Amino acid sequence: MRTKIVLLFLLGWAGMVLGQMNITSFEKKKGERLIIPLELEFINYSEFDGKIKFDTDKFLNFKNQIDSNIFIDNSMKSLNDGILTLYVIIDKTVEPNTEAVIELIYTQNGAQRTIPIRIVSAPEYNYTLTNYLTDERLRLEEVTNVEAKTNILTVYGFTKNNKNSIVSRNVALKRREVLAISDFDLSFIPKISFTTIPYKVRPKRDSLRTKAYSGLNNIGLNFDFIGWEMNRYFASGKKANHRLGIGFWAAPSVEEIDYKNVKGLSDKTGTTNQLFLSGGITLSYTYNEISFIAVPLGWDWGMSSISKNWIYSGKRWWGFGLALSPKIFAPILNK
Repeated sequence: MRTKIVLLFLLGWAGMVLGQMNITSFEKKKGERLIIPLELEFINYSEFDGKIKFDTDKFLNFKNQIDSNIFIDNSMKSLNDGILTLYVIIDKTVEPNTEAVIELIYTQNGAQRTIPIRIVSAPEYNYTLTNYLTDERLRLEEVTNVEAKTNILTVYGFTKNNKNSIVSRNVALKRREVLAISDFDLSFIPKISFTTIPYKVRPKRDSLRTKAYSGLNNIGLNFDFIGWEMNRYFASGKKANHRLGIGFWAAPSVEEIDYKNVKGLSDKTGTTNQLFLSGGITLSYTYNEISFIAVPLGWDWGMSSISKNWIYSGKRWWGFGLALSPKIFAPILNK
């Protein structure tokens, strides 16, 4: 849409006569940048001082607005045959509060003049789930965020042909419809969870048979570096998260040892509890911040002279346990 605003300067008049200029409206789509082209035609351009600015008080009608988010792109300004072409840019992060007005201010013959422009929120179109999934022009190749409001999902991300700016799609779910979005990630910033491995199986060692142990004798952290994740969004507005991950677990642990499995320990010593540093490679399945953790390769390293002589110190074991994401405690901590 192009708008021509004609400024008439009549010979012999000291002031400006502005021909019946109605306020012009433009629709601003959520999450997209708006470019407004304006053409100003002068009969006597020499009387114009060339300076155009905004009435910043009008910016209060916008959300997420700072002065640098609404501006005139001077690199695109041009003057041909008395017609000044301007481009007003409204950043994609700025949204009108349903309706807002911006005013351009300039000076002509010492008098201040204004050009009002109305910005309104564009009506949001809701696509069906089938349309969104099957139409390549609508479907987002990379999803960055999803907002759920009852059965309407607002999906943000990048399209196949546009990797530079984030766009949004509104998807209306019918009853029992589910939108599933999956992603594979490899990150140096891991997903962290509080983890305990209460079940351990230690292979046969010397004269000792394979043994299984259970007990809450360790609590540590699991660092998930590699994962495949799927988020499922329902018409009720609820969300289910599924994740498969590979990582590393570390924790302090306490093991009960005796003379039968410690070299050089007398049978008169009895049993003793010793501190160990435990760790292992983990495979995890997560559902909504609660994880089942399998440890195919785990080790316990003794921290004292006695525990270092334990025949299982530094030796492989395997086991499994549970983990909780720190996010699960957020509702409690925020009360």
